[in-house]
Amino acid sequence: VAMEKRGFQVTAVDSVAGGIAAVAASPPAYGVVDIRLGDGNGLDVVEALHARRPDCRIVVLTGYGAIATAVAAVKAACWAISLPWSQ
Repeated sequence: VAMEKRGFQVTAVDSVAGGIAAVAASPPAYGVVDIRLGDGNGLDVVEALHARRPDCRIVVLTGYGAIATAVAAVKAACWAISLPWSQ
């Protein structure tokens, strides 16, 4: 809702298959992807995004933060954010 209020068109999915299908239908300029999706790894969606739209900017979120996950996301040209976030 917050992104829609700012003028973004939001497409929400809860699986790798749904994400890849959404990317194939209309590759976005921006993406927010969770690492753990119901049917696999969100980095597969990131790969599909970059294949269809190399200039896409992506934020990768995870509640299961690990250094290896963050490194994989950064190597995939994403910003990585581990949740829960504490300041």
